[in-house]
Amino acid sequence: MIEDGLAHRFAERGIRLIVNLEEPGEHPWCGPGITASGFSYTPDNFIKAGVGYLHVPWKDMACPPFPTMLSIVQSISVFIGRRQKVAVHCHAGLGRTGLVIACYLVAANSLAAADAVAVVRAMRPGSLQTRKQEVYVAEFQRYVRGDATNGSQEQAPLLAGHYSPEGAWIYRIQDLASYACLLCSVCCNRRRRPIAC
Repeated sequence: MIEDGLAHRFAERGIRLIVNLEEPGEHPWCGPGITASGFSYTPDNFIKAGVGYLHVPWKDMACPPFPTMLSIVQSISVFIGRRQKVAVHCHAGLGRTGLVIACYLVAANSLAAADAVAVVRAMRPGSLQTRKQEVYVAEFQRYVRGDATNGSQEQAPLLAGHYSPEGAWIYRIQDLASYACLLCSVCCNRRRRPIAC
């Protein structure tokens, strides 16, 4: 496994949230091994080290519903707004990861979709692996700025996953700031420290 001391190194470097976009057990033949969590690391180790964990999986090379992406972007914004670092990953760190970062840049920094894609690709060549992902960023821009529809009447619930030793809990949330406080509360209560939100 890759995680020997990794959680503490993340915490020492100021990373306060991990956003995992992988499906459990994805690509089991790659890497040094899959833990009981279904990933090459144990999410609870990060939580114990003071790093929040958000798990919002979807299939490799695909795109999530817009409300799901919006919930991810809002979660990231809570931490970035507090000047805390966020680590986003999928399996290879290109497609889904690049998609989330580009959508964050569109929503939080008001970049145009094409500019957001260019920034992400300049920082990590090969990011956003499909044309569908590129188009999604432009459609997400219209979605968050209120000048387009999802193209479907389906409204996906806002989902955020928090991994705990008891299992994966799924929360339907309307107010992402309160979710971030809940996540902090769960983490801090394990260490018996009070928190302020």
